[in-house]
Amino acid sequence: MFFFFQAEDGIRDRSPSRGLGDVYKRQGVIAYQTSGEPGKDDASFFIRGVTTFGYASSPLILIDNVELTSADLARLNVDDIASFSIMKDATATALYGARGANGVILVTTKEGKEGKATVNIRVENSISTPVRTIETADPITYMQLHNEAVRTRNPLGVLPYSQSKIDNTIKNLNPYAFPAINWYDEMFKKYTMNQRVTANISGGGNVARYYIAASFFNDNGVLNVDKQNNFNSNISLKKYSVRSNININLTKTTEAIIRVNGAFDDYRGPIDGGDALYNKAMKTSPVLFPKTFPNVGEYANNTHLMFGNYGDGTYINPYADMVKGYKDYNRTSIVAQGELKQNLDFITKGLSIRGLISTTRYVYSDVSRYYNPYYYAMGTYDQSKDCLLYTSDAADEEDRVDLGGRRIIKKKKKDKGTATVDQQLRKKRDIRQKTATKTGRSR
Repeated sequence: MFFFFQAEDGIRDRSPSRGLGDVYKRQGVIAYQTSGEPGKDDASFFIRGVTTFGYASSPLILIDNVELTSADLARLNVDDIASFSIMKDATATALYGARGANGVILVTTKEGKEGKATVNIRVENSISTPVRTIETADPITYMQLHNEAVRTRNPLGVLPYSQSKIDNTIKNLNPYAFPAINWYDEMFKKYTMNQRVTANISGGGNVARYYIAASFFNDNGVLNVDKQNNFNSNISLKKYSVRSNININLTKTTEAIIRVNGAFDDYRGPIDGGDALYNKAMKTSPVLFPKTFPNVGEYANNTHLMFGNYGDGTYINPYADMVKGYKDYNRTSIVAQGELKQNLDFITKGLSIRGLISTTRYVYSDVSRYYNPYYYAMGTYDQSKDCLLYTSDAADEEDRVDLGGRRIIKKKKKDKGTATVDQQLRKKRDIRQKTATKTGRSR
């Protein structure tokens, strides 16, 4: 079975899409994405399912008759495509043997046409938002259900949350002593903005024709990074691509084609990646500790964020893991092709011969920079004075940097101290309470 799709000016797709996988979904090919995170959103393809369990399930992908990967297909600019074909069943097997058993995707990029130079420029701005979010129990319900689970299994068991803690959390008595954190809202934004710019120029004469294109994609993540942090660890992926297709008539029956394509990715994002941070946000207790403590008392001059923790500081604070550092990587893919076509009509009508040579170069490098977070836990809380003391358990190591596998670690003495929420913080709280009282409704 053979399907062929072609447009006079290539694929006419005027809706914003970040990759070719979005277009294939509309043409009957089974395309799926396991993540929407920039840099991990490449689509995988099925044409006729999986033939065996031990062999490759992806189809054979040929871009300008050169076998490439699904990652290369995902980076292919939609505006550069002249046509693509889908082959499956006996047609694919007859032409490509066992390698075509899972189907074949044939993609042909645009070439220049004889005539005046034609310039096309396309600018897009899109909004990305999660498809769906998981509804979780609010902190009060979380504590009540946790107590109920313990009581159901052991009526004499010790309840993890006292009734006074639950009541004080409901009253919002002190957000640091009785935290009620929605980690998802603290760490993720509702939407982000993405940009896309493409431009191409084509034309030529009787002897030579050209098609030159360039594109720039800017994909951003939805991580909500505090401005107090000294760097932005939100996901930012910038994609650059250039393409040059040159056709030259050496003689009336001989044509040479030179194709060069380059794709360049610049990425910055959190150390753990967006999916790992999401899992941590879903699994961390919303009532054990706040994401940060205020810099007050003897810690008023601290320049670093005072991340919350509990006990000896061994719990995972997902917000600290998100902002403690970032990872940069650069990925480059360059494909160069040379093709020679010879028309042999003088021997037999319709006979021709073609030779093709290509080379592909991949380069990848990454570097991670991070520091060891400073964690703080609540010590005591005086409800009568609304006074909170919290203890610091600084790490055994100073800020550390991982540069391509090399670590620079300086030991320091562990420091423990206490800090009191000062009178100024309590005054601000009293002002908010008085304002709420004055503006409240009476029933």
